[in-house]
Amino acid sequence: MAEEKKELAPADKARLKAEFDRERFPTNLFRPYPEKAGKFLLDLRSANRWVLCHAGIKPQNIYSIDACTHCDPNLLSYRRDRSRVGRMYAFIGINV
Repeated sequence: MAEEKKELAPADKARLKAEFDRERFPTNLFRPYPEKAGKFLLDLRSANRWVLCHAGIKPQNIYSIDACTHCDPNLLSYRRDRSRVGRMYAFIGINV
């Protein structure tokens, strides 16, 4: 899972926080967006890991890479570049 940061508006953060609290989702996965006052980032890598673990996947069976499409200018990021980007893909595999 590449680290991707999703920008959230304060109202969205409050709504999601209420939802996550019901599910015991760790709200410490949100942090303020440094360049945009009143906006927040969600650590998607950690959030996905949390969801997978709570779905019964063993942590040792979860693999991720240290790449951030938002941070690395060599990777595509719609949130960073808006309409100037090409296409992006993600991959999830299961080994049984």
